Amino acid sequence: MSKTLLPLLLFFIVLGACSSDSDEDIVKPIPEIFTISSNIVLPGDTISVLIKNFNKEEIQSVSVNSIPSQYETDAQGLNIIIPINVIRGHKAPIEIKLTNETLLFEGLEIANIITGSVDRRLVTKNDTLIFTGSGFAKDINSLVLNFEDANSQLALSLNIIELKNDEISATIPEDYAWYDYNFKDLIPVISTDLNNYSFNETLNITSHYEVSEKYNTYSVAPGCLFLINYYNVEDQHIKTNTIIEIGNSSFEYPGFDWAIEEENYTSHGFVVPENISIGSNQKISVSVNNIELIAKSSDIIQVEEPTYTFTPSSFDKTKTHDITFNLSHVYLDNSYTVKLISQLNGEEVWEWSGGIQVEQNILEDGTGIELTVTAYDLTFDGSYYVQITAGLESYELSPAGNNVITFE
Repeated sequence: MSKTLLPLLLFFIVLGACSSDSDEDIVKPIPEIFTISSNIVLPGDTISVLIKNFNKEEIQSVSVNSIPSQYETDAQGLNIIIPINVIRGHKAPIEIKLTNETLLFEGLEIANIITGSVDRRLVTKNDTLIFTGSGFAKDINSLVLNFEDANSQLALSLNIIELKNDEISATIPEDYAWYDYNFKDLIPVISTDLNNYSFNETLNITSHYEVSEKYNTYSVAPGCLFLINYYNVEDQHIKTNTIIEIGNSSFEYPGFDWAIEEENYTSHGFVVPENISIGSNQKISVSVNNIELIAKSSDIIQVEEPTYTFTPSSFDKTKTHDITFNLSHVYLDNSYTVKLISQLNGEEVWEWSGGIQVEQNILEDGTGIELTVTAYDLTFDGSYYVQITAGLESYELSPAGNNVITFE
């Protein structure tokens, strides 16, 4: 080999060596977690983890809060199933072990199912309930919302109508048999594909009732008829299991066997007890099967002294007259009696009674009714006290002012 070729050969050998060292020093991109589909999850949820520089062949294991986790891979990362036994209400780091790296994400939170509350505790059929919380499933079709009793027995399934990020709207079914179940203290339970989660609150499901004293909603008198409009309560249970309390007075059905069927409710009539305290506001409470019903209207009524008035008080005895009395409260239909008692000797001289002799009309202002009787000519002469009784036990009304009628 010539002296001229030797230096060139050495140069190429050194150059080749240098080129080999440069290829080995090239740095490979390091895998790292790029994004996660949700920072707040529930046990059983699936989350997507996108990884930069991802090679699924390098995955050794996946865990959530040190619990081995099931997963599936795709071209961009992992879909991880949160273990069902992970503790709720805590941070739960995700650990992805690769061949030469370990990826760690520490911002994952395992949510409690309910952080808020239910918007009401007393409901009836067709009502809409709002359940507020966090970590609900993303798909409304994957949720089931039930009510259970204290023994974890299914009492009622709700209809979920809307799912938002932090609340569920659900309705009570139309066909629920209200009268066949003890509705108190039911526990809402949300079910996903893998788990059941109970709320910390209980609810009472019941019917509505309206207290509507006939023609006069706000005041009653002892012996007075008033109606209760029952919504969603079977008639047979009203008649056998109703207890009514007005103030300190309590009585059971039937106070008076009066029933009217309407499109959405049934009205039943009751008579106000005669021993009720007059001149005070009284709370009225109605319960069926030991469940106090919800009052849609006011449950406070005013107890007043019953009175009647009439004008004029002097009549021509030679003519037939209709005499009208205004009653401040309403009593049982067709049960009124109007008597004339002689002012001279105290003897009863005339009586009108029942629906044929005593005509009844509702006052236009809704405060009571008017009674009209017919006094025929040549029948009466002189002055008479008027006495009006009403109700099943002939409760006597008090006149407001002078109650004397004179025929001259």
